Amino acid sequence: MEQQRKFYVALAVYAALALLAWITMDGTKFYLPVPVVEGGELVLTTLKLSFRQLTWIILGMFALRTWLHWHAEKVRAEREQRRAEVSS
Repeated sequence: MEQQRKFYVALAVYAALALLAWITMDGTKFYLPVPVVEGGELVLTTLKLSFRQLTWIILGMFALRTWLHWHAEKVRAEREQRRAEVSS
């Protein structure tokens, strides 16, 4: 239960950071060079993003990583519980 509480607190913090980023950052766009392979050749293409969008992408990656860790810990705990039940 402690892990679940920590997980929800972490998601709430990510949501608060995303809201603050949305409120405080402007929508100024910049070009981000991205390497892409086309026809066996490496070509640079550009993505037009705002700092707000980039911040949301990074926060989303952290939220996904947090969820993956929480889910993995949950699966490990269930597996350990089943092993304990079988061995008793």
